[in-house]
Parts: sequence; C-alpha cells; structure tokens
Amino acid sequence: MKIKKILIAIVLLGTLCAGYFVYLYLTKQSIPFFSRQTTGAYYSAGVLTTNKPFSLDLDNISLLDRKASGIKEKLLIADPFLFNNDGNFYMFFEIMGKTGADIGVAKVTENNNLEYLGVVLDESKHLSYPLVFKDGEHIYMIPESQALNAVKLYEAVDFPLKWKFKKDIIAKSRLADPTVFKKDGVWFMFAEAAKELRLFYADSLLGNWTEHPKSPVKKGNYTRPAGRMFSHNGKLIRFGQDSYGGYGRQVYGFTIDSLNKSDYKETALKNNPVVSANGEGWAKNGMHHIDIQKKEDGTFIVALDGRGYGKERIIFSLN
Repeated sequence: MKIKKILIAIVLLGTLCAGYFVYLYLTKQSIPFFSRQTTGAYYSAGVLTTNKPFSLDLDNISLLDRKASGIKEKLLIADPFLFNNDGNFYMFFEIMGKTGADIGVAKVTENNNLEYLGVVLDESKHLSYPLVFKDGEHIYMIPESQALNAVKLYEAVDFPLKWKFKKDIIAKSRLADPTVFKKDGVWFMFAEAAKELRLFYADSLLGNWTEHPKSPVKKGNYTRPAGRMFSHNGKLIRFGQDSYGGYGRQVYGFTIDSLNKSDYKETALKNNPVVSANGEGWAKNGMHHIDIQKKEDGTFIVALDGRGYGKERIIFSLN
C-alpha cells in the first residue's frame, strides 16, 4: 500500500512538473535547468509610440524594412538608440558589415516609418550599442568597442552621417555596452565585463574616469546593460539583460535608489520583465534592448530589438 501511494505521488508530481515546464515553454519564459538554442534566427529593430512605456503593444511596432532599405535579408540589425535633433528622431543601430558590425542610422518619418540613411561609423573591428547623447552643444556617440580594447567617444561633425573620433575615455579595457549618463553634475557609466556590472564616474565627460568603490555593483545575471538610462516619475531606471536560459531572452528594469561617488543601491521593478520573447515573428526568441524617449506631446517613442524566426530547441543546461 505504501509503495502504491509513493508511486501515485511520484506520478502526480511528475505530471505537475511536466505541466509547469510546458507552461514555461509556451509562454516563452526561462525553464530551470534548461536553455533555448535557436538556429536561423536573426535580430530586427524598430520603433513604436505609447502612452505607457512599461505596457507596450508590440503589434504596433514599425520595423526597419530591409527590402525597402536595400539591406540584405536576415542581416543583423540590433541595439537601437534614438536621438531627437531639432524635432526629428533618428534611430542609430548595430548593422552587420564586411569586417564585423558597423553603426547605421535611420530617420523616423511619418507614422514611425524608418528611412534608412546608411552606415555612419565603420571601424576595423566590431561595433555595436551606439548610445547617442548631447553634452552642451555637442552631440556624441559611445558605441560598444571592446574589440578595439577601449571605450571610444565620437563627436558628430555633420549630424547624423559624419562623426569623428574624439578620444578613448577608458583605454585598454574590454567593456561591453557602456552606458553613460549624468546625475547631480557627475558623469557615470555602467558596463559589463566577465558577467559583472562595472560602474565608473567622472567629473566631466572628457575627464578622467574612475572605477566606483562599490564596483562591481552586481554579478551574474542582469549585469549586461540593455539600453539608455530612463528617468520616469522622479525615478532613474537602469535596464539589464536577463540571459537566464539563453542570451538575450528579456530585459529587466531596476530603480536606482542611491548613486553618488561612494554609494550605489538598486531595486528590481515590480513589473519585470519590461520586454521579453513575444509572438511567433520578429521577437519570437527574445528581446534584449530598449530605449525610451519622451516626446513634446507627452507620449513616448520606444526603440526595441528582437530576435525572431528560426527554429528553437530546448537543451539541458546548468547556466
């Protein structure tokens, strides 16, 4: 009798576990002890407008049209950042080139259509994550350039197409997705290295950068930046990649509770993930980047990327 009860309990437990795993798979969530591997998938990027930046309708996104732009089908397009110049938004992004990835740009036109303007930055090695921002009257770009062993700063000389190298703001370093921002008169930078979230600060953008005494401020997951810092309802929010169960699965947000030259604290948002694998098309396999900009009319324009299409299989993994 005891053996029968044990067997029944095992069967019930197995059924519950199997049902839970199926639920996680169908809802595109991470599965404990397993990871998702995809073949034939590729990244796309686009923009949408919304009144609620943390409740996005991905069906309304306007993706960069490869065919209309003369871009090869399935070519990688990822890490989109927006910049508002004289009332016109431009989307800068990583685009695969002949010697690795380059930086491209598209103009956001009527109804969020994207007019591809071309490649604006092409180095000898891989570039990505083109964070474009303004300091005073100067427009700058800091792309990820860890393949060049430095965090490089570029300045626009004829926006949006022509840029010149300004300086290595952190030399001899391999930092992924450097994300700079200014708070209380101090410049800060998040970047990832060896699955650690590193934090740096400087009194001026072109000055000397120092690693924060609390750095690394996080280890493991959510350490790779996933977009520009976003100020909303009086709170500063950091976005980080959730790669549990596979790279680029979804994006989490974290509220910065304390940040100065000596202290750092953050809290995960309650409505995480901010964006994640969605549908059966362009974002089927995951989303790993977001950039939110507020428009003059109070609405928000949001740039996103997603890895879609292709085939997926589940494999055992302890990562």
